[in-house]
Amino acid sequence: LFSGSKGLGKTSTARLVAAALLCQEPDAPCSVCVSCVSCYDGNHLSVLELDAASNGTVADVRILREQVRYQTTDGVRVVVIDEAHGMSKPAFDALLKTLEEPPDSTYFLLATTEPAKIPETISSRCHHLRFSSVSSSVIVRRLAHIIRREFQLPDVSALPIDTYVIEDIARRADGSLRSAVVLLDTIIRAEVFTETEYRSLFSEPDYAVEVLQSAVDGDYASVLDYFAKWQSESGEPS
Repeated sequence: LFSGSKGLGKTSTARLVAAALLCQEPDAPCSVCVSCVSCYDGNHLSVLELDAASNGTVADVRILREQVRYQTTDGVRVVVIDEAHGMSKPAFDALLKTLEEPPDSTYFLLATTEPAKIPETISSRCHHLRFSSVSSSVIVRRLAHIIRREFQLPDVSALPIDTYVIEDIARRADGSLRSAVVLLDTIIRAEVFTETEYRSLFSEPDYAVEVLQSAVDGDYASVLDYFAKWQSESGEPS
């Protein structure tokens, strides 16, 4: 059971574990073979991924239980249940028996942002790994690494983006590396590299960043609200 806030890599880690279990190379996961790449892309035939937020009913679990009964060509089956807290109580009850007595070489990986909503009957049968928010300093280092790769720069070279911009992106990400990478991608696409350009783009009211963050979180109602505020305060036509 992987738990933690959004954007910490829970589902990505589940796919890494799946790759390690299914990779045929000595140093698994090798990250380059067909099996590893398929796991990372989420389309490996031996990996079942269920988004419980939209497919968490008893019927969905029954289909899942039927699928895991059959052995795969790899001899290993990995089941990834994302947003596991979204499953209904009857669905959890239907899954319990399979968790208690899983088929041979079958692994269940559950990811959730709300571990308190996972019934104790389920969580007590899992090894619970809690993902912590990423510190700003770690996010800054990671963003610097991404920038160097994006611009094909040596590790010792100066970055083409002002330090202030990188540090502010890390601050706004609020511990979520995924959010930080999305914000950085926006900055690079807009070719906003200096502190002056950045402050001009994200001047108060700070709707540009807030809209992007809401979109990342899937809160589309807030996105529409921010556009309404911007239109009202700027007097611009819709």
